[in-house]
Amino acid sequence: MRGIIDRIEGKIVIIELEDNTMLKVPKRNIKGLCKEGKVVEIFHECENVLINEYETIERDKYIKTLIKDLWN
Repeated sequence: MRGIIDRIEGKIVIIELEDNTMLKVPKRNIKGLCKEGKVVEIFHECENVLINEYETIERDKYIKTLIKDLWN
């Protein structure tokens, strides 16, 4: 399952899933630098959540392209 970190509330990370539902995960279950906007892969019923750096970079490039096109 894939999602994007929406926000961090103390020790809880709120992840928006592909179907637009929100999931609350303990910050300790996330492997990697936990930051808003990062793409994550969720395994074993939220026991392991991995930051997907490649997909995060690709998503950022896509968003920058959309913004650039918006202003042109």
